[in-house]
Amino acid sequence: MKSTVIVLLFALLSLMFFSCEKEPVEDSYQGRIKRVKHYSSIQDTVVRNIEEYQYDSKNRLTAIESEGSTVKFEYNSNNQLVRKYYLYENPDYNDTITYVYKDEKLVVELQHSDPPNNIYFHNMKTVYEYENARLVKSKKYMNNIFQQLIVYEYKDDLVKKASFYSDSLGLYLHTVRSHYYDENNKLSFITSMYANSRGMAWLQSIYYLYNEHGDLDLEYSEQSDQISAGITYCLRYEYD
Repeated sequence: MKSTVIVLLFALLSLMFFSCEKEPVEDSYQGRIKRVKHYSSIQDTVVRNIEEYQYDSKNRLTAIESEGSTVKFEYNSNNQLVRKYYLYENPDYNDTITYVYKDEKLVVELQHSDPPNNIYFHNMKTVYEYENARLVKSKKYMNNIFQQLIVYEYKDDLVKKASFYSDSLGLYLHTVRSHYYDENNKLSFITSMYANSRGMAWLQSIYYLYNEHGDLDLEYSEQSDQISAGITYCLRYEYD
């Protein structure tokens, strides 16, 4: 039971990273994301946090400022993101993520904590695998110990499903995330299911709504009342 809870929590964290840590989408009409307002849920009217976005002269995202933390971005000469710094008021929580490319594809992501006494995501590594230019697998390790395999499936050029396994061979499925798109091939919603003793149960759904210019305007999630993890949230986007 303890191992099952640990695996599920790791899946929840991975799902939150996938859903919340997207790169900003630039829009040809309105321009760039200026700020993102965070709420606890779609019903919530109290702003819990505000992220302010900063860009350089090349229109590249350089920093995201919010209360108590800053995320900074560093690029190489090919305009590829090579490093992301998470800086907090309490330096014990600082993290750095380094991105390694091969043939213009992201192949390795390294996350390490600074200073070393940071117990969250210390020395994490993600290895990405491709077939015909498509990402098909990613494997996560923590302190060189395998943690999770993610297998991606496509319909045409769009990801339709991501399956999360607790073993490197893909035998022990613990979470499935299905992607749905609108008629313009924009991501409409994501539904996540997790494995339990009775089969697959609903875990979380994330919804994406767009404005008249096609910009992501609203993102929010709902979670199963069968789990205690707080993965309900709402994001409202503003542009230049």
